[in-house]
Amino acid sequence: MVIFLLPALPGLGTTTGTKPFPAKEALSAYTFAYPQQKVFLHTDRDAYFEGESVWFQAYVADAFSLSPDTLSELLYVELTNREGDHLAYLTLRLKDGTGHGDILLPDSMPEGNYQIRAYTNWMRNYSSDFYYSKQIYVHNP
Repeated sequence: MVIFLLPALPGLGTTTGTKPFPAKEALSAYTFAYPQQKVFLHTDRDAYFEGESVWFQAYVADAFSLSPDTLSELLYVELTNREGDHLAYLTLRLKDGTGHGDILLPDSMPEGNYQIRAYTNWMRNYSSDFYYSKQIYVHNP
């Protein structure tokens, strides 16, 4: 067993008296001023046949407390192909951080992988890397 001992650095990870650590205070102020959201779509399956509907339940939560987020009332859901072309786009009304909907897959849809993305208008203030994304497969016999 190896134990590493680091010398104590003044003010690192400690509090003096009742004064809070400045980084903790700054992080708290930042999360209050710039709340972040997490989106999750619970789909009924991962693979579909062309002409079927993708049914889903949507959840929007506060990124730090993971409690239902009520900051946004609308959720935007997109279905795109490999090239990034939008095949379907819908807007869901959220109530207490949840909503549900479906995407009808066209009969003429080529077989392959497709991506479902979901985000709120507030999430557009940040990188699209934070959007919810899920791949589905569409069969076309």
